[in-house]
Amino acid sequence: MSKTYLFVFAQAHDDFRIPELRSVAELHGFEIAIPEGFDIRRPFAVLELAKEEHARLLARRCILIKSAFRQLQLGLRR
Repeated sequence: MSKTYLFVFAQAHDDFRIPELRSVAELHGFEIAIPEGFDIRRPFAVLELAKEEHARLLARRCILIKSAFRQLQLGLRR
């Protein structure tokens, strides 16, 4: 069962975010699914990962990630 995480990126090198995420995931042997609506111009992204350790590895190894948060709930916008 996958868990949802909010990643906050540095506002630099927008085009390098996806390649960096994929390369670190490949290096550590896990899959990462980039959402279809991923907007590289925004400084944040919501990603689903299989394990918390994967989020920790990404946050530790990706230079463009400033922070990562486990998403526990999703509120509706009114």
